[in-house]
Amino acid sequence: MPGPSNVIGIDVGSVAVSAVELDLRGAVSRTAYEIHRGRVETALQRILKRFDLSGAYGTAATSSCPAIVNATARCDMRIAVISGARRCHRNFGSILLVGGEKFGLFRFDEQGNYLSFKANTSCAAGTGSFLDQQAQRLNLSGIGELSEIAYNNSGSVPKIASRCSVFVKTDLIHAQQEGYGLAEICDGLCHGLARSIYDTLFAGEQPSGPIVFAGGVSLNRAVIRHLQSMTGQKILVHPHAHLFGAIGAALHLLSEHRIHDLPKLKSPNDILIRATRPKNYFHGPLQLTLSGYPDFDGIEKYEFRSEKEKFSGRVEVDLYENLRTGTTIPAYLGVDIGSTSTKAVLLSEGRAVLAGLYTRTAGRPLEALQSVLAAIDDLLCRKKIELSITGAGATGSGRKFIGSLMGADLIVDEITAHARAAYQLNPEVDTIIEIGGQDSKFTTLKNGSVTCAIMNTVCAAGTGSFIEEQGNKLDCPLIDFSKRTERRRSPIASDRCTVFMERDINHYLSEGYTVDEVLAAVLHAVCENYLTRVAVEGRIGKTVFFQGATAKNRALVAAFEQRLEKPIHVSKYCHLTGALGAALIVADEGVAETGFRGIGLHRKSIPLRFEVCGFCANHCKITVAEIDGEKVAYGFLCGRDYETRKHVERNDSGFDLLRERKKAFFWKPKKKAASREPVIGIPAALHIYEDMAFWRHFFDALGIETITSEDFRDAVSEGKHAAGVEFCAPMSAFYGHVNHLKEKCDFVFVPSYLEKRSGKAEGRRQYCYCTQYAAPLASALFDENCRSRCLTPLIHYLYSPFHTKAQLYRMLKSICTRSIGFAAVSVAYDRAATFRQKALRTLKERFREASGRTSDRTSGPNAAVDVVLLGRPYTVLCPSMNKGIPDLFASLGVKTFFQDMLSCGQKDVRSVASLLSGMHWNYAAKILGAAAAAARTEGVYPVLLTSFKCSPDSFVMEYFRKLMEAHDKPYLVLQLDEHDSRVGYETRIEAAVRSFRNHRLHREARPGFPMQETPAPATPAKRIAIGYRETSLSGKTLFIPNWDESALRLIVSALRRDGIDARLLQGSATAVQKSLRYNTGQCIPIHLIAQEFADAVEESELDPSKAVLWLGASEIACNIHLYPAHIRSLIDAYGSGMEKAGIYAGSMSMR
Repeated sequence: MPGPSNVIGIDVGSVAVSAVELDLRGAVSRTAYEIHRGRVETALQRILKRFDLSGAYGTAATSSCPAIVNATARCDMRIAVISGARRCHRNFGSILLVGGEKFGLFRFDEQGNYLSFKANTSCAAGTGSFLDQQAQRLNLSGIGELSEIAYNNSGSVPKIASRCSVFVKTDLIHAQQEGYGLAEICDGLCHGLARSIYDTLFAGEQPSGPIVFAGGVSLNRAVIRHLQSMTGQKILVHPHAHLFGAIGAALHLLSEHRIHDLPKLKSPNDILIRATRPKNYFHGPLQLTLSGYPDFDGIEKYEFRSEKEKFSGRVEVDLYENLRTGTTIPAYLGVDIGSTSTKAVLLSEGRAVLAGLYTRTAGRPLEALQSVLAAIDDLLCRKKIELSITGAGATGSGRKFIGSLMGADLIVDEITAHARAAYQLNPEVDTIIEIGGQDSKFTTLKNGSVTCAIMNTVCAAGTGSFIEEQGNKLDCPLIDFSKRTERRRSPIASDRCTVFMERDINHYLSEGYTVDEVLAAVLHAVCENYLTRVAVEGRIGKTVFFQGATAKNRALVAAFEQRLEKPIHVSKYCHLTGALGAALIVADEGVAETGFRGIGLHRKSIPLRFEVCGFCANHCKITVAEIDGEKVAYGFLCGRDYETRKHVERNDSGFDLLRERKKAFFWKPKKKAASREPVIGIPAALHIYEDMAFWRHFFDALGIETITSEDFRDAVSEGKHAAGVEFCAPMSAFYGHVNHLKEKCDFVFVPSYLEKRSGKAEGRRQYCYCTQYAAPLASALFDENCRSRCLTPLIHYLYSPFHTKAQLYRMLKSICTRSIGFAAVSVAYDRAATFRQKALRTLKERFREASGRTSDRTSGPNAAVDVVLLGRPYTVLCPSMNKGIPDLFASLGVKTFFQDMLSCGQKDVRSVASLLSGMHWNYAAKILGAAAAAARTEGVYPVLLTSFKCSPDSFVMEYFRKLMEAHDKPYLVLQLDEHDSRVGYETRIEAAVRSFRNHRLHREARPGFPMQETPAPATPAKRIAIGYRETSLSGKTLFIPNWDESALRLIVSALRRDGIDARLLQGSATAVQKSLRYNTGQCIPIHLIAQEFADAVEESELDPSKAVLWLGASEIACNIHLYPAHIRSLIDAYGSGMEKAGIYAGSMSMR
């Protein structure tokens, strides 16, 4: 008998499927919600079996549902959520929607009319998937268990940044080491997620309330509690809040269709479409054809599990040599304490690996070490032997603290350790690919010494944890990943983010690809991510080693072999090479008497406590362990030991960059008599930071008091909230500095910097397009009737200094109580300029003196290495922004200088002259010019500091890398984000310094080394593909990017009428995915246009030399200016003859 009449509403998100059954009055009669883990069709089948479809008149679906849902009607996801919320709540001012990969805020006016929608960007921190992955990491059943544990937390809440899903491991490790319990850590994760949502959506403006919570995260009571505290608003959570999309879609069907005219549903088959779709494979089968692959088994293999509760983790033990019963074996011990795993190696005096041990770190490095030592003790009992440890070494992310606890004789960075192991295994090795738990590293060697080392930056897509988490989503244990993906073809998948990859996974599964094919796509994505964002393909040599536990994934090795078309070597010790390298280095250096505390360390109870040091402004959070009556502490930035009760100078270089700059720009301000003149605040941010001394000198000469925000350390966090939008860290800091000053002075000085005047030969030099608008944006921080307190003169543009002086004169005339003439302003400005020039000359001279350019320090066996820091002054030189990086180098005995201290004359920059002539960004040109000078300067090595989310910096990084590769000189790129942790920087810097020193030591004298030219950006005066404006396009095919389909179709038609074979590029989802493989942070269209052009030429079977791509030339500060040059380099690298294709940069008006 048919059931009551109803309609079905379905919503499929990136994580879950939700469905509702509504009667014809719109009342909810049945609901279902299920995590689909990529198997959308299977989840829908289970759900629909629970529903009574005999009375159903139709199915409504949200726009996020895949094509397999045969919907009677589809409704935009956002409209559906609003409709669902209005059905369940009468009055509200906002809707907060937090789903698996997206979150957003809907705003409404007092009458309930829609006003706006604001969502997160391309980073998934703060989404439901993020929290779900942390639940898996904590061995919980899912997000539901995590949220309930968090909600019941009665303790404190640790600070855990909800940024990258993989890098959050660092914060979890710290929280666990500091003794926080599971409930506190879960609550810290929920608080971090709530903070990410709040900072993104609620910054700068409080929404009208009450707030309705929608989406899957609405089930998380702990997140709701934190959001209510942060917003100060009541948050309404309906029992159906996670079903609003499905409810709204069903309501749309009821309101827009005559229900009784629709055919009734009979079974789930009427809702699900099972049509077979053709599969488009991008990658061939994953199989090794060029490479050998080892058998990882030793003589004996077993698992050790301690009987003691605190050693509950399993330790894999591999025995590689026969150990004779009753003997005492001398051995070296190497331990590698990583973020996800801890490894140990016992090495004989003859350099043979006796045994290897492997266990999960699980956020408890001390317990992991004790587990490994307990396993060694068990091995000794099993074999009835004694062990004499001759020396012990420690490496890995936990090397310093654990190394101190175990009494390691040597503590070495993991890059050096891996290099030493690789050289031992094969002296011909010149390249190491290493993919760890949350770090990926690319290392080149020469004669066993590291010559270049690069690590991934602040995004961990493409690491070992990335692989593991994708497997977890698809119910594929890591141990099964390889055998399930070998010999599998696959489509192309995103390599951007561990959360956003879910979108590709779900899409391909809904398109009929098997789970194993999708898993294979994950491995190819990891490979592409590594080669694009970490490695330098031009430096990959002939003998390539793949190291780390991920190398035990045979299919992943096959992906690298397929991509590089060369053998990839894997050792049977690949998962142990860090520990092996540490043991080898200890053996190399020799130990007269070891400080190792003994294998019995695992029997000792080692209490940990945590303190904050108050001896200086660093306020270091230190970990203190007590062992054998001795206190061992770790975490001092200054380098003091625990018993030294004072700050210790950590600078071993003899040169303090920031102190030297302070001295160069020092002057004594005038003593000011009591005055009624206003006090002007100068924010220490963006371009003003570089000119701080200039402006203070200028105002002082006019008798005007100033205050600055140079000592303000919380600018980024305060600025994020004040800005109300997502910016890079420097822009957020700018907002924070202005906000900090506005209540402390009468006026805040925020001049407009648009363009730096330069000589005609140099071309235009514009400031970043975001910072060009900084001054007018800052005025919005003031109340509308007080915005005149924000002083915004235009001081840097194409005009002469006279115009700047006039702007300053008019500004001061409007705010000063006494008369200040134009002549006085002009004199003060000129004196400040003279002062600045003198200070800069002093700094250049200090570089020559301190770097020993005129001494023996630059040559001979004891030649030193120096580092020049490249980047924007407000990032590199500001203590609150640079993460203490100059100090880290100084602690290693390396002097650091800033780019403006180098001589950058025509001779010094000739290798990039054509590039600089077309580079339109001021700081980019300075960075690349200094990089060219550093490349030519013996003993000086460049370190580029960039900002996360900075698009101009992404272009600079590409050109910088090409420049340094052309000069065959090692370098380092450090990408800084807005978070406070220095974790990861030390390892990168230690490895870089070692590679610099090795390069200096082993560099062959090559007089007259050829300087290679770097491609120049196109400008109206100098075009790539010269002559296309002056010569005929006869016989050529002109391709035009599809920026505006309506207008450009007309233009293409007009060109064809004039006899030109013009074609409009057509995009596709595949082209987008393919183009992202080469994207290292640039705007997406630049790579998409290049990919569409290459695809169009290939699909049309055209001779590339007969194909021309039209691009518009631009003089604005946007990235478009660099499109012609960058696309030129992209299609040159594409191969298949595309280097012969032409690019024409013409007027946007096509005149």
